[in-house]
This record gives sequence, C-alpha cells and structure tokens, in this order.
Amino acid sequence: MDMVMFSINPAYDYSTGTYGIGSAENRNRLYRECQREEVGISVMKPFGGGQLLGERTSPFRRALSKTQCIQYDLDRPGVLTVLPGVRGEEDLQAVLGYLEAGEGERDYLAISAFAPPNAEGVCVCCNHCQPCPAGLDVGLINKYCDLARAGDVLAAGRKGKTGKRQQQAKFKKELQLVTSLPENCH
Repeated sequence: MDMVMFSINPAYDYSTGTYGIGSAENRNRLYRECQREEVGISVMKPFGGGQLLGERTSPFRRALSKTQCIQYDLDRPGVLTVLPGVRGEEDLQAVLGYLEAGEGERDYLAISAFAPPNAEGVCVCCNHCQPCPAGLDVGLINKYCDLARAGDVLAAGRKGKTGKRQQQAKFKKELQLVTSLPENCH
C-alpha cells in the first residue's frame, strides 16, 4: 500500500483559503479517492498547529480537545494514522489519553454548530511557504502576530527574554512589511 501525508483537521476541511486548498467537498473527494486507490493517509497537523485547542485561536471560536481532533482525522476516509507533534512527556500522555477516551470525549459533531464565520486558512507557522522572496521569516512573524492577538504581552512587544533592540527592530520592520502585503500573502 502506498502512503501520503496530508494536513487534515476540521479547520483545514472547512477552509477555502491558502491552508485549506479546495472546498470541503473537494478534500473529502480526495480522501475517498485515496481510500479507493488503496493509498493510506498519514495525518499531520491534527490540531492545526495548536490553534484548534484554544478558544481564542480556533477559527471556530471554540476550543476542541486533542481527542476530538484525533477522532475527526481517523474518521476521514483513507486515514490510517495521525501524527501529532509531541514536545515532551506531557504532550505524549495527552495524546495517548485518546486510547482511554470514551465515546462522549471523542464526539466532535459539535463543530457543525460553530463552523467558522469565514472560511479562510490560518498560518500554523510550519514554514512550508519558505523561502519568502522578500527574505521574511513568515512563520515567526505569524506566530508572534497570533500570540499578540491572543493577548500574550511578551509577543506583543517581543520583549522579555530576548531584550535585544536589534532583534526587536528587525521584527517590527518585518511585521510592518507583512501587514502592508496584499491579503493573500499572509
């Protein structure tokens, strides 16, 4: 059996923007075609880079649990495995909690009641868009923009741990450039 790797999660499947290419119908058709052709799908980014796990960052304006995201992916046609990022033992234990979760904890059907108001994709800071023709670190810029929007004081001024004026000036310059780009560039 052949294998492919796709980013699959509710945000991508509801999206029509840069990160959720095609409509939900088109993406589901692709999953079914993989299943029909016996091409197994390994899922990456099941939590949308962590954005689905927070109410403030989720495009649904409601947090999903890791268990709900994993179940959602496993229910897609052709999906054989889900490969979430694990930063340490705590993350590993949280992901393994899926194995012990009951039916109610796995239920993700509530997403149908809070579909995103606009179906645009969001950057998950994976840097698959690199290299940027303008030399910008797009993933880092979007990461700090998202953190600042979510209320992270350190990210808002990019102060605190770095304390380097030069780095802060570079970040501000990059941020100004990014915010002046056309809407489809970020």
